[in-house]
Amino acid sequence: MTGTGTGSIPAWESVSAGVSLSGTTDGTIATVTGANALIGETALTFDGTTLNVVGNAGVGLARTDGTLHVQTASASGGSGITPVADCDDLVIENNGVAGITIGTTDATLGKISFISPSQNNGAFIEGGHNSADPVLKFSTSNTERMRITSGGNIEVNGAAHRINAAGTYFVNDTANAKMTQGITIQQGANDNEILAFKSSDVAHGMTLNPVETDTFAHFRKAHADYGGLQLASHGEAQTSANLRLEGACGADTSDTTSSYAAVQLYGFVNNPVGVRDGMTATSNAVGFNNAGTTRVIIKGDGTVHASDTSWATALDDMPDALAGRAYTTEMADRQGEGLFGGMKVNAPELVQRMEDAGIVTHAELEGEGSIPGHRFLNVQKGIKFSWDMGFQNFSFLAEIAKVLSPEQREALPAQMQQAFAQLEENKMELN
Repeated sequence: MTGTGTGSIPAWESVSAGVSLSGTTDGTIATVTGANALIGETALTFDGTTLNVVGNAGVGLARTDGTLHVQTASASGGSGITPVADCDDLVIENNGVAGITIGTTDATLGKISFISPSQNNGAFIEGGHNSADPVLKFSTSNTERMRITSGGNIEVNGAAHRINAAGTYFVNDTANAKMTQGITIQQGANDNEILAFKSSDVAHGMTLNPVETDTFAHFRKAHADYGGLQLASHGEAQTSANLRLEGACGADTSDTTSSYAAVQLYGFVNNPVGVRDGMTATSNAVGFNNAGTTRVIIKGDGTVHASDTSWATALDDMPDALAGRAYTTEMADRQGEGLFGGMKVNAPELVQRMEDAGIVTHAELEGEGSIPGHRFLNVQKGIKFSWDMGFQNFSFLAEIAKVLSPEQREALPAQMQQAFAQLEENKMELN
């Protein structure tokens, strides 16, 4: 029963005698008071189209815990629930599963929109059957930002970043045929850090490297155009190892070319057909560098070259023993001295390589010195020459001793016969 709002409303005979209606707001819904009187409810109106409730409303319950509270059954057994103050405008309650359903056609999506007086498309959530390709989309400023596909993949900013249900995570990429599970980061044409690690405890100050002061490690390309990996660590003080590689495994006590170690470094060469391969004997497999200056190189054949030649082969472009022998043979050819005196052994190309590497100076020209063609030998490297040549000559003599007959041995130059005698006198094993 509603009032028209025009004048006095007559008593209703269907109500007990003497009851009359008070309160004559247009569209007011009348209720019966405890005194059997009709009264128009000013907070509850209906104009034939719109039902308006001023205050809270309950559906399925006499009391309400929200502006609109829809209850199928009490979730608390009758004592009521208390929603968060910011989330009490619509309350859906049940003593089991509770839910809200938005139904659409197969080809369209249901939507929940979040708006404000100045922005009617601030954010919204869409979801639905989507023509047999179910999807859930999240948008802001009327632009899709993230979606969950029917296959369970999560795509951010139009698949620029993707988390696959199979267990792969892509940043600025969508696929990696060489990865089953893991993380793929596509850096594009950028050449700076691709992965950085920070700590609020760190402030090393090396911001010109360039890194930020709280970055204690990062990954980036070793070369802007050719790739490779630069792994760098940054610390404040040298109180412990700054970059520490650790390996823990079972012990391998063998000492062969197939042995393994707890920490092992591998070097490969990119051959012309795009397949990595083993380094050649003279290729640089591993190097150690001090602030831009190479100090130690391990060659593909295991030879160690170092700027400090007291313990390793000098850093040059040819083995020192070979270079020293080439110098000796050229001098023997010119002066008729040494082990090969009179044998006319000549190796000008090897000597030229020695000169190019700085092992010896260029041959003196007319007017530059007392002996035209004279060269000066690098003394530091010369010491290493003698060690290298000496040990290699021991092996050389040992091999000769295995095959020479007594008659052949007697025909050798006196210096070589003397060397054989010294080896035998000291009972050194000829390998």
